[in-house]
Amino acid sequence: MKKLYIFCETAIKRLTIVPLLFLFVVTMLYQNTISFDIMELSAIVSNGPKFFLVLFLAFFLLYGLYRLLQKIPETGLFLGLTLVYLLAGAFLFLHMDTVLRYDSGICYWNAENYVKGNYVNFRPGEYFYRWPHQLGLVSYNCILVAISDNLNLVYFTNLVWVILTNLFIWRITRLIYEEKPMLRKWIVVMVFCFLPQFFYAFYAYGQVPGLCFLTGALWCTVFYLRRNRKGILILWFLFMAASCVVAPNFAVGGIAI
Repeated sequence: MKKLYIFCETAIKRLTIVPLLFLFVVTMLYQNTISFDIMELSAIVSNGPKFFLVLFLAFFLLYGLYRLLQKIPETGLFLGLTLVYLLAGAFLFLHMDTVLRYDSGICYWNAENYVKGNYVNFRPGEYFYRWPHQLGLVSYNCILVAISDNLNLVYFTNLVWVILTNLFIWRITRLIYEEKPMLRKWIVVMVFCFLPQFFYAFYAYGQVPGLCFLTGALWCTVFYLRRNRKGILILWFLFMAASCVVAPNFAVGGIAI
C-alpha cells in the first residue's frame, strides 16, 4: 500500500507539470485587457517586446535579491512589504477616480439605500429579486456604509484583505516548509510581487474579501493536518461561511478543500 501511495503521489506531481507548463507558456505569450468604458469589453492580445524586457529586468532584480534576503529576517520582510503596499495604496486613494460600475455599483448603492430604509430593489422583478446571490455582498457593504459612506473605506478594507491573504499564504508556508526559511522568504516576495491582486483591491466587489476568507480556511486546513488541532475546524467553518456569503462562487474552493 505504501508503494502504491508513493507511486500515485509521484505520478500526480509529474502530471501536474504539463498543465502548469502550458499555463506558463500561454501567460508569457498573451495577456487579457479590459476596456475602461461602461462596456468593460475583454480582449486577448499578444505580449509585445516591452513585456519581455520588463520580465527580464524583473528576473534580474530577483536574482540580485538573493543575498539581500539572506540578511533580512522573515517577519521583517513581510512587515516591510506590507508597509510598501499601504503607502502605494494611500497614493492611489488620493489620485484615482472612484467609479463604480454594474454589479459592484448596484450592490454598493443599494447598501446605502438599505441602511436608509429604502428597499426598492428588493421588490418582485427588481435586481435582488432576480439575483439573490448578491445579498451577501450587500450585507457586507452595509457594514462598511454604516461605518462611513466614503467609498475609499471599501478600497482600504479591500487592501487590508489583500494583505491578510498574503499573511495566510505566508503562514501556510511556515507550516509546510518549516525547515526552509529561504524558500519561505521567496514565497513572501512572490505574493507581494503579484500586482494584479494589489490592483484588484480597487474593485469594490466580493472577490477580494471572499478570497481572503477562503485562504484563511485553507490555512486552517493545513494547520489541522500538521498540528491535529480539531478546535481550528470551528475557525475553518467561520472563514468558509464568510467566503461563501460574500461571494457564493467560492463554495467551489470549500468543496476542493
